[in-house]
Amino acid sequence: MRLAFILGVFTMTQANQETAQPSRPASRVWDVHQVSELLGCSARHIFRMADDGLMPWGFKFGALRRWNAEEIERWIADGGKPCEREG
Repeated sequence: MRLAFILGVFTMTQANQETAQPSRPASRVWDVHQVSELLGCSARHIFRMADDGLMPWGFKFGALRRWNAEEIERWIADGGKPCEREG
């Protein structure tokens, strides 16, 4: 049922592609390996830093943790200061 709904939305989106206006640009989402590669440390260290409030915590996508790329880039530009978890 869910797949049919998703496919139905996808089909509607394709059919209305010329008339549809995107409401906002798609955000870039990084996994722990992409963040760890950017910062030059291990994935485990990223989880520790996030859990200790030393970097943005990210968000859960099911059982997976993800980070908004703009949030990480902004955090780096601000000097990598400790963060408080929202929510």
